[in-house]
Order: sequence, then C-alpha cells, then structure tokens
Amino acid sequence: MVLNHKIYYFIFAIIVALTACNRQPEQQTQSLQTPTKTYDEDLAKANERLLRIENEQIASFIKRYNWSMQESGSGLRYNIFEKKQGKTVAYGSTVSLNYTIQLITGDTIYTSKHEGVKTFTIGQGQEPRGLEEAVLMMRPHEKAQLIVPSHLAYGLIGDGVAIPKRACLVYTIEIINVQHK
Repeated sequence: MVLNHKIYYFIFAIIVALTACNRQPEQQTQSLQTPTKTYDEDLAKANERLLRIENEQIASFIKRYNWSMQESGSGLRYNIFEKKQGKTVAYGSTVSLNYTIQLITGDTIYTSKHEGVKTFTIGQGQEPRGLEEAVLMMRPHEKAQLIVPSHLAYGLIGDGVAIPKRACLVYTIEIINVQHK
C-alpha cells in the first residue's frame, strides 16, 4: 500500500513538472509578441507617413507642371500623350525605349541620349516594377510621362549609382521597338 502512494506521488510530480514546462514557452512567447507588435505598428505608421509625404510631393509636382495624369491601383501615375494603333506590349515581350529619368526635384539622372537605348524583357525583373507596369499599357511608338513612386522604383536603397534611396522618379519614355514572345 505504501508503494502505491509513492507511485501516485511520483506521477503527480511528473504531471506538475510537465505542466510547468509547458507554461514557460507560452509566457516567453507572450512577452516577445508585445514588443514585436509595437515595433510592427511603429513601422506601419512610419511607412504610412512616408507614403503620405511622397503622395503630397507627387500631387504638387503634377499641379506645378499642370500634367493630366491617371493613377493605377499600385500608385503609378501615367499619361500616354502620344497614342498609336497596334497591339499592346505583352508580358514576356522584349522592349526597347528612349527615355529620360528625373528625380521629382527635376534633376535629370539618366537619358537614352547619354546611356543608350534601354532594352529589357517584361517580367524578368530587369527594370523597376513601375516602368514595367506602364509599358504593359502601351503600344509600339507611343510616348508617355510617368511618375513612379519609390516603392515601384528603386525602393529603400536606390540604384547604387545616381538614384538615391526612396526616390520618386519621373520618366518620359517612347517605345521604339517591341519583340513579342
């Protein structure tokens, strides 16, 4: 009979130990989640603020130059000012274009006059998403003005050469050739 009490006591001790072990990770997880949640909220607020400032700069630029622009769902602003007939550029097509790239301040960064014609294949990530998005709306020999927000351009780091971090870019482009896949 004494042996039975010892077995019950031993089983009870194991259950208590296992229960205690199971509670520690929950408490640790909860204590780690609170700072992470606060950190994520702070980052979200900072991103919203930066996006609002950038949108204000874009609106001011458009007003200053009296441009008529459309806005895509991603935030790209565009105006195809010289329209042509033909088939629109398709995903996978190789496109050649003349271009000028400026910062929203008006400083010219790159031009095809100095850098040469830009040729790339749509969908291979060779160029910023905003440029590819605009080109997919265009036809050969069309011309467009684009305002590409930083999140659709070179983002937080720039291009490592002339485009600074978080730069909103203004493109003037002309599609000179399209090779459909």
